[in-house]
Amino acid sequence: FTYGEARHFSAGSIPGSAGHTISLYSLSKAYGFASWRIGWMVFPTHLESAMRKVQDTILICSPVISQFAAIGALQNGRAYAQEKLKVIAESRAIAQAALGQLDGCVVPRADGDKTVFLTNGNGPPGSTGRLLRSRDYGATFEDAGLPGTLNSTPWTVATHPSDPKLIFVCSNLGQAFRSTDGGESWTRLAREFGEVRSTIWQPLP
Repeated sequence: FTYGEARHFSAGSIPGSAGHTISLYSLSKAYGFASWRIGWMVFPTHLESAMRKVQDTILICSPVISQFAAIGALQNGRAYAQEKLKVIAESRAIAQAALGQLDGCVVPRADGDKTVFLTNGNGPPGSTGRLLRSRDYGATFEDAGLPGTLNSTPWTVATHPSDPKLIFVCSNLGQAFRSTDGGESWTRLAREFGEVRSTIWQPLP
């Protein structure tokens, strides 16, 4: 879901990406078809043979009535979903306001911006890794500039709910890095931890 000024981004919309991009869509969220098992896929024609091989291994068929309903939803277009989104946005605002009144409860606004962080490894698991950053919704990526050499793949990237410029990145094998300016510069923490699986912020009293 996107709210406010946030805009959905699809890799398939990047100029020149049609020949190597597979886009998967579901009516579960877009049209409220949760559990109806209806969706569609857009892929380059030269991959049709390979995609059929994948389809042949999936022993599932959506109910016929669901397929007819999906056709009707697509024919009706975006207007239906936009009308329902107003109700969801109102419910979101009510929930945010109620949670914001609780002591010690921080309610971050997930409106989003153009920055995307992506972690990957450049070797077998447990070898080394990289942190990549995009400033254009994921259209292009660059090295985020973590100091030194990572001892494993970055496992968690966590931004502070009330200060999005405060970011912690932890590798799987315990290295930790901190940025206080939204990822423009990084400091490696002197202490190394054990295996890191997640980063959790403790709300201030």
